Amino acid sequence: MTTSAGDDEIYDGVLVANGHLWDPKIPDIPGEFTGKTIHSGSYRNVSDLEGDRILVVGAGNSGCDLAVDVAQHRLDADIVIRHGSWFQPKTYFGVPRQQVPFLADFSPSEQDLINRLMSRLSLGEWNAYPGMPEPEGATLAEGYAVVNDLLLYWIHHGRITIRPAIDRFDGKTVRFTDGTARDYDTVLWATGFNARLPFLDDDLFRWVGGVPVRYAGGIVTEAAEKLYFIGLIAPRGPQIPIYGIQTEIVAKMIEMHEQAGAQGAPLAGYLASLQEPETGIDVVRDRWLSQMADTERLLAAYALSSGDTTPSLQPV
Repeated sequence: MTTSAGDDEIYDGVLVANGHLWDPKIPDIPGEFTGKTIHSGSYRNVSDLEGDRILVVGAGNSGCDLAVDVAQHRLDADIVIRHGSWFQPKTYFGVPRQQVPFLADFSPSEQDLINRLMSRLSLGEWNAYPGMPEPEGATLAEGYAVVNDLLLYWIHHGRITIRPAIDRFDGKTVRFTDGTARDYDTVLWATGFNARLPFLDDDLFRWVGGVPVRYAGGIVTEAAEKLYFIGLIAPRGPQIPIYGIQTEIVAKMIEMHEQAGAQGAPLAGYLASLQEPETGIDVVRDRWLSQMADTERLLAAYALSSGDTTPSLQPV
């Protein structure tokens, strides 16, 4: 490995933890917008904006939060929503939705149904909100899910207006695919980030949809042994615990490499031969937990077949 200082070092393994929320993704739209543009990754508060006519592009969790921030500061907020989402309240019965006690008694698919039914009671149907597209996918797991009820509140109060996809820019005028147009002072991009590994050769990996193909719940790639990714995946829900869970698996794999001798063990190739490839960043948490449990199982089987008597990790 060559460092930025020009030093060459040899390491037994490399853990990559550069994150996936730092390289802004901005769509290529015809024309030129002559007002201010800012990506959500650089946004801190409304003082970053110019003027009072603001267009938020993107309706994930960040985009909806930003539109609410704009509206609550009494600025004129529009939001581009191209795909319908399942909106979920942040709380039920006065507690965060993830902490509702009785939900733990149900399977993930049953929780999905219960959450959709409770959301329907709390927020209503998608067509109760002017301009809102119908949710894509029959379930939360299959479609887009957004935890935000304030956006819907401000839509009902006329403080946020939904717009369709952008067709092109014309100075400060934004023309939409439904034939309408409006002038804006600032466009606030909430369009996500690119997954990038600038210190590694892109040709080293197989890429699908701008994401390197990985296995073991996003930890390893078939391209190289002893190369591990921490955090290059975002199962829906709390993110911090993910890093610890992945690191425990990596620690076990490093131990297995050390016990195999100087050449190490072909763990990445072994896992890639037995698991389905992971090509996403935003994934359903239940699916990711299944991947991690399968990885635990396969590593334990490999250890037994190779005579490794070290204790396995506890199931995820």
